Amino acid sequence: MFKICGLPENTRDSAKRVNDTLKSLRSLQKSKISAVDGHQLKPKIVWKVESYVQGVLYRTVAIVEGACREWNNGNGLAAVILSRSAFETGAVFLEFRTQFNNALNDGDLDRIDALTMRHIFSDKSEKSESSLWEIEALPSVMTFIDKLDRYLASAPAENVKGKPKPARSMYNFLSEIVHPNYFGTLGLYAELDTSKALNVFDHKHALKPMVFAQILAGLVGADIVLTYANEIFDKLPDLAQAASSHSDYA
Repeated sequence: MFKICGLPENTRDSAKRVNDTLKSLRSLQKSKISAVDGHQLKPKIVWKVESYVQGVLYRTVAIVEGACREWNNGNGLAAVILSRSAFETGAVFLEFRTQFNNALNDGDLDRIDALTMRHIFSDKSEKSESSLWEIEALPSVMTFIDKLDRYLASAPAENVKGKPKPARSMYNFLSEIVHPNYFGTLGLYAELDTSKALNVFDHKHALKPMVFAQILAGLVGADIVLTYANEIFDKLPDLAQAASSHSDYA
């Protein structure tokens, strides 16, 4: 978690929200997802969806814990890299939730199964005859990030300070710091003394308030995961009910 005492005053509420989000994400984690519910077999499609969501939760907790730890330890760049990963994870998970809801509302279990399999097993590697599965790759993460604008426009003010930027703009700025160009090298670690034509380098320069603001923006992805993991869990009984009357998924 972020150590609040050392943060700029105007970022503390947002940092506390990140800490609260992390606590809530941890509370949703389970060490096991069983195919047995009490004395009955759980519908396989429910088991798949629940397992996928748990995988996303574990990933998101690891990302947020890492971002907080790296910032507390003075590694601003590592915190930015992890924050960008949180943003990507939230974007992909939001799309899963949207497609899941649409398919469930239509009672289309085939779509839910295909969606879940795609999100679990899709990868970017080249397929070969020896591949264990042939799953269509998900689109580029940028496709999902461009769909985040609607979420950010309605996000609580403490999530995104001031007027929310378009999601692509937020992501691009995070990427500028992540990439080894000006913002990720001299712009991050050097301060120029113009009177002496001298660049002064220090890891502490990467702990600027502007950098922390970008980290907080990226960690909005964790709020997305928390919100919609809870929503999907609430709908699992409906999915189980639908599956019970479908011979392929009961």
